Amino acid sequence: MTTREELIDLRNKLAVARELSAATKQAVDDLLAKVRADNVELFTELDLIKERVGEYEDQLRAAGIAYFATTKDKHPVTGVNINDATVIEYDNEKALEWAKKNTNLRLLKLDDTAFKGLAKSKAKPDDMPVTVYSEPKTVLGTKLEVSNE
Repeated sequence: MTTREELIDLRNKLAVARELSAATKQAVDDLLAKVRADNVELFTELDLIKERVGEYEDQLRAAGIAYFATTKDKHPVTGVNINDATVIEYDNEKALEWAKKNTNLRLLKLDDTAFKGLAKSKAKPDDMPVTVYSEPKTVLGTKLEVSNE
């Protein structure tokens, strides 16, 4: 059995650890703010590069889908693959009403994960207010290399 003294001891250890954690986090935050302030140009360049990477990723995903649409090639180049993605579309309010009517639960909000799981399953009721279909999706490799291939 745990004694009151043990509870007090554990509570005190936790209080000290939380205080140390907060102080250390503040010191790290202060240090990061100073590093950022001392290296504005570098962080600005990093932000621009991240933006450019995002733009190139979007362009490559769109180009991959366009290429697949004409060739049906799911592996057009190394690091670029086309997969079938399941798309689940539904109106949240209609789905919630359906769930309230078809379960014994008193729902205040829709459990999206459970609803989508049922929508994708073979046990999906015919009256479920959901549309499920597949569409191609470009998946980009995490480590891409420059090549002529």
